[in-house]
Amino acid sequence: MPSFVELNLKRCVEGFEQGLDDPKFNDLYYIACIMQELGEVAAIKTKLIRGFNKREEKKFRAKILRIAKENGNLESETKILNETSHELLESMWRTSKLMDLADELADVNIYLNLLATRNHIDLKYYTLHKFNEVSKEMELGPEFFLKSINQF
Repeated sequence: MPSFVELNLKRCVEGFEQGLDDPKFNDLYYIACIMQELGEVAAIKTKLIRGFNKREEKKFRAKILRIAKENGNLESETKILNETSHELLESMWRTSKLMDLADELADVNIYLNLLATRNHIDLKYYTLHKFNEVSKEMELGPEFFLKSINQF
């Protein structure tokens, strides 16, 4: 079974037609992609910090109704939405934002992996090494050391 690194590279080449040796898709390209995804992470975190305010509630209700309309359920969903408490809507909104955050963090990880692969860096190995190095500098006990890349 191919590893994530192998499949990520293959998908990049075959799916997106971006060979890692293509000068157009250089390190700066992947760094820009990572920064773009981190910008999306920051935007989601900003919304989570601000919370479920009137503007977010209005946008979230509109999103639910748009999806309901696309699925042909506008009338029933409108009725349910009007009967839904503010607290439940807020919980649904927060869950939705956390799912968006997970997606964007995964995108960051995918691009980081491509950048590392392009530079012949085994990201799992060097992450383990760096984590243990900092744990040692902080004089932490053995429970703070990773022993295998399989712990990821």
